[in-house]
Amino acid sequence: MSREKIISIVGPTAIGKTALAIQKAQDLVREGKGRAGVEIISADSRQVYRQFEILSGADLGELRVAGLEWKRQPEKKGFSYQYLADAGEKIRFHGAAILDFPAEWSVALFVDFARQIIEQAIADRRQVIIVGGTGLYHDKLFEKNESLEVPPNQEIRDQAEQMSLKELQVWLEQIAPTTFRNLNDSDQKNPRRLIRKIEIALHQIEREEETLPAERFSWEGLDQQLIFPPYDQTTLKDKISRRVKFRFKNGAINEVQKVLTKFPHLAALALDAPLPPGLPLGFLEITAHLRRELDENECLNLWTLHEWQYAKRQITWWKNRKLP
Repeated sequence: MSREKIISIVGPTAIGKTALAIQKAQDLVREGKGRAGVEIISADSRQVYRQFEILSGADLGELRVAGLEWKRQPEKKGFSYQYLADAGEKIRFHGAAILDFPAEWSVALFVDFARQIIEQAIADRRQVIIVGGTGLYHDKLFEKNESLEVPPNQEIRDQAEQMSLKELQVWLEQIAPTTFRNLNDSDQKNPRRLIRKIEIALHQIEREEETLPAERFSWEGLDQQLIFPPYDQTTLKDKISRRVKFRFKNGAINEVQKVLTKFPHLAALALDAPLPPGLPLGFLEITAHLRRELDENECLNLWTLHEWQYAKRQITWWKNRKLP
C-alpha cells in the first residue's frame, strides 16, 4: 500500500517559500497526477491574525502583484480559507488571517488545525503542502505527542483562574499524582504549567472512559518530503529590505493604527521590549515611528534589521536539523 506524501516547504523568511508552494500546486493541478486538488497550509505563527495581514504577508499581497487573484471562502468549522480564483477550489490556502488578535494560537492549536485539514485532504484525494518559516510547527506536526493533541479547555481554565497556587497543586496531585511528583520545583510553582498539566490529565481520564472509534488512517504512515529552497545570504537581506518597504507603503501603517486604536496600551511598548505573543515584526518599529521616535528611514532600517536577525535564527534552526 502506497504511503501518503506531505510536502513541507521550509526555510528563512523572504526566500520564496509561498511562491514555490503556489507554483507546485499549479503544476500538480495542471498535470493531474490523479489528485482532486491541493491544500496549502501556512505554518507561520505570525500569519494567523486578520489584523496583521499586510505586516505578516497573510494577505498574499506580493503574490497578487504577480498577477494571482485570491478569494476568501468561509469554512464550516469556523476558519476561512483563500483559494486561487483562476483554479477555483482546486488550490486552497489555509491558516492565513483566520483569527482576531489577540485570540490564542500555539503549536498545539496549529497541529490540531492542520491535522484536520490533512485528514480530510487524504479522504478527498487532495495533495497537501505545508509552507512557512515556523520550524517548530513542521516538526511537531508529524510527532506523536499526546500533550500537543490536547486542545485548551476554556471551562477548566476559567475555573483554574479563580484558584490559588496551592489549590492548583492539590488539584493536579489528586488527578495525576505521578505527573505532579515528576514536576521540578519551578514548574510546581508555575500556575500556567499546572493548569496545562491539569488539562492534559483530565483529557486523558476522559479518553479512558470513552469507547474511541478506530482512526481513519495511521498518522505515522505519512511521509514528509522536506523542501528547502536555495537562497543566497548575500542577497537575502536585500530581498527582506524590499519586502519591508513594500509592506510599509501598502497598508502596514494603517494596520498598526487600527490595532492601537482598539488596544491603546500597546502604544506604550518600547522599541526594545520583548515582542508580545501574536504581534508581528514591524509592529514595534511602526509604533515608534507613529510616536515620532523614528523617521521613515530609521523605521525601515530597524524593521529590516530585525527581520534579518529573525531569518538568521531560522537558518540556524534548520541547520541544526542537518538541512542546508
